[in-house]
Amino acid sequence: MKFLVIFAVVISLTIVQCQDVNEVQLPIEATVCKREDPKRNDCFKNVIQKIIPALKDGVPKLNITSIDPLPLLHAKFLYRASSTLLASLTVVRGFAYGFSESQIRRVRSQITDDEWKFNVDVTIPRLHMDGEYMGQGKFNELNLGSQGYFNLTLNRVQTTWKIRAKAEERDGETYMRVFKFEMIPNVKSVRTFIENLVPDPTLNLVVLELINRILEHSSQ
Repeated sequence: MKFLVIFAVVISLTIVQCQDVNEVQLPIEATVCKREDPKRNDCFKNVIQKIIPALKDGVPKLNITSIDPLPLLHAKFLYRASSTLLASLTVVRGFAYGFSESQIRRVRSQITDDEWKFNVDVTIPRLHMDGEYMGQGKFNELNLGSQGYFNLTLNRVQTTWKIRAKAEERDGETYMRVFKFEMIPNVKSVRTFIENLVPDPTLNLVVLELINRILEHSSQ
């Protein structure tokens, strides 16, 4: 969820002037998008597109660490392909590479004093993840479940970030709290390696090849 927090920081800096902004060296020149501007969505799009690659190495004074690679701690993934494959995987520790190459295609927003609504269309040319996992699932009649190393490569990821935030008062100050985030990716191609799906290493490679064929077919 760190990428979502970074997005909220970016939007906050573009909507309002913060009294501490001048004390922090931002990776790009700050731009304020006015809420009443009929072209504010284009403004958001341009600012987000500029700042995402600039945040690759993070901004320590804003407590923003690197987004590329992006740490994955206890991230959960669920994959279902008809009745053939059902698997859930929890990343114990790992990294995702490629977010700094994100291309913002379009932004739609609804902004009031009480609530923010953003739909952000995004393309990521290539997203690679690897690390240690724990998981379980079922492939045909074969039960899967273990832990170990995994990697996952997705090419041309297209998705829409659906983000909702509401005003919340705390210690006499008003903050925008993100309460909903949805993202359903559409992927051109995907390839994965997961060790220890089944105890036998040779059988594990066979199962993986079948899974990758299903992933390739379902992504077309």
